[in-house]
Amino acid sequence: MSIALTKASASVEEAHAAVSVERNVAFDIFKGLAILEVILHHTLGFSASEFAIKGTAQWWTYFILQRIFHFAVPAFLLLSALLMTKSLLEKGQTDWKHFYTRKAKTILYPYILWTFLYITMRSFTPDFQMELTSVQFAFLTFPFPTLLSNASDVVRIFLAGKAFYHLYFLAILLQLILIFPVLFYCVRKTSWKLGHWLMLALSLQVGIYAILWFFRNWIWQWFPYPASTVFWYIPPILLGLYLGMHWQRWREIWQKSRVPFGIFATAALSLYLFCEWLFVMKGSVNSRVLNCAFIVYCTSISFLLLGLSNSLSKNGRLRSFLSKVGEKSLGLYLIHPAVLAILKRSSISDALSILPFSFFITFFLTLGGTWIIVEGIYRLKFNKLLFG
Repeated sequence: MSIALTKASASVEEAHAAVSVERNVAFDIFKGLAILEVILHHTLGFSASEFAIKGTAQWWTYFILQRIFHFAVPAFLLLSALLMTKSLLEKGQTDWKHFYTRKAKTILYPYILWTFLYITMRSFTPDFQMELTSVQFAFLTFPFPTLLSNASDVVRIFLAGKAFYHLYFLAILLQLILIFPVLFYCVRKTSWKLGHWLMLALSLQVGIYAILWFFRNWIWQWFPYPASTVFWYIPPILLGLYLGMHWQRWREIWQKSRVPFGIFATAALSLYLFCEWLFVMKGSVNSRVLNCAFIVYCTSISFLLLGLSNSLSKNGRLRSFLSKVGEKSLGLYLIHPAVLAILKRSSISDALSILPFSFFITFFLTLGGTWIIVEGIYRLKFNKLLFG
């Protein structure tokens, strides 16, 4: 009898372990899909500016596709909130000292490092034309980025992630980490259903958009980048916290919610694209409507992406490829804009523009070139130095 119980317990433990592994792979697949979307989004913007004339069918194709593939930041924030919540719950106790120490090593350190690296790249690359000043040290004089000589500019760059166009995500993630204990306890102490949380999240988001609009002259004077704050992405963050808190019910949540989220994503995307079309054609649009459509679309598509990732975790070939991409997602995210900057040099972009399928060639050059660099960094054991 005891032997049978022992075997049964072992079988249950093995089943739980298998589910845990599957879920971890699903998260890597999610990151893999999201980082591919980031590179695709940036390549579409590159192609619209380099390979097409504004207003042509080709340009509109690039423009619309770029707007469709514009959900990576909310998606990564949803996943980050989910994983942080799930990890804290699995440990059974909240050791915030360990939490912040780990995040300082894995997020804050690479953010500071790559901020300085991209400022250096912009300063000493002729294409970016960043102003330099001369600094004298002992008997030596050397060039120094003027941007870093002003304390207020340095603070602005770090708070808003403006060293280069993609780094604002890490700035937002650091803000989320800073306030995460408050959000964690708020979600943990309530027993609301998913629909209630989404209604609260959307109401808070609409309220923040309204506040930013009513007080725009004052707020934008002091902080001109509201989209680089954590308060711009409340629905995906709160949805991530909720899913992390109730991850054991994921299959039930997915079965009940995938159709409504699919409807929300379709409707919000249609409104979002219409607003973007109005902005291009008319030069103005109701920003509150556009931003609400954007955040509903991104939150809904992020939820659907999570469901897709769980489904793809059962597909052998795609599972292997996407999970490997997901494991290297931070390196791919940090380095791919530098590769695109190289391709944007006039001699290279002119050559690419005359080739057939120039967009696809550019995408695969960016992805392949970045992958080779990141893989080389890992093989040389420099990944902890460069990626935390």
